[in-house]
Amino acid sequence: MKKPDSVIFKKHLMKLSLEELTAYLKEYEKVRQVKVLDQINQMKQEEIQTKLEVLAPVSACPSCNSDNFVKNGSKYGLQRYYCKNCKTTFALTTDTFMEGTNWTWEVWVKLVQMTVNNFSLDEMVDTLEKDYHLDGITRNAVHLARHKLLHAMSLMPKPTLTGIVQVDETFFRENQKGTRTDLGKKLINVVPNVIPVRLRRKGYVPSRLGTMSPEHVCVVCAVDNHNRAVSIVISMGKVNPQQFTDHFDQYFQDITYLCSDGSPIYNDYCGLKSIPHYVRPSSFITTLRQKGYVPGVRGGSNDEAINELYQNNKKIAAQLYADGLLDYIETASSMPFKEFCKIKYEYARVKYNKPEQLVDVVNSAFHQAVPS
Repeated sequence: MKKPDSVIFKKHLMKLSLEELTAYLKEYEKVRQVKVLDQINQMKQEEIQTKLEVLAPVSACPSCNSDNFVKNGSKYGLQRYYCKNCKTTFALTTDTFMEGTNWTWEVWVKLVQMTVNNFSLDEMVDTLEKDYHLDGITRNAVHLARHKLLHAMSLMPKPTLTGIVQVDETFFRENQKGTRTDLGKKLINVVPNVIPVRLRRKGYVPSRLGTMSPEHVCVVCAVDNHNRAVSIVISMGKVNPQQFTDHFDQYFQDITYLCSDGSPIYNDYCGLKSIPHYVRPSSFITTLRQKGYVPGVRGGSNDEAINELYQNNKKIAAQLYADGLLDYIETASSMPFKEFCKIKYEYARVKYNKPEQLVDVVNSAFHQAVPS
């Protein structure tokens, strides 16, 4: 058999990803009866170390947080360190989700992307097999990797929210999946006054007390106009004002407006902190439609029928606002409808482009409208 041209072969080789090269080497090992994957794994570790040295260079011992450490050789391509304070050794990947991994940096980046975008396990396995040549990867391996990522994300510091902040709560059914009842562990009964024993659920089982009962976990989510977000599991069942304050006050700074539905939790917080409170009831859209409001109609049209619809929409909205059935500013209930609309439209205009101007406009309009 004619030997392939070395130049052409080298060009083809240089185009291969590390995963593709690994796939070829697995076949090479079978044919030649040699072991080369150990060196491949070392290359992967060195690649990860190079990336981490740029993004997060080692600054302290992961065991005792001391900065009194020195280099201590290398193992499997990773630089090791020795802590003189607690007498332990560690590497850049120690106590991270990449510790002991045989996957490349690119695979982990893709896993993060798929986890954040809520890919299913089957979709993740399929992508890793087709695009990264991880043949034979199991759902269990991807499941464990995803949990490592989720745990690491949960430890990330939460941002400070400023400016206009929107907040709302959502509820998830209490779930104790993974509790090994076969090993003698018991499920926690969250409603002992209703059911004597918490049994395992198979399939859909309706709750006894409704969404806001202790059968559901309350997660409160807040996002500001810079798209910084904070989500916290606060309670079993309905959250109270004190719980909201305890969990979220540390992440709020210089709030211009707190925007929420009509829950009294947020009204109490705004009253306590003297923050203007914009309220949009959950029934906002339904109320407008029931009263005959037609969405999407704009004024200034050459069509008289459209202009008539527009004027009718204005009358409906103004009347509903006067009746307290639409959105409003809690601490400025006597604000004229026209002035209220001005604030809303100005907010929409500068929401993403000029947040500092928005603060001045909203504060000025708010304080002028509040009766002395």
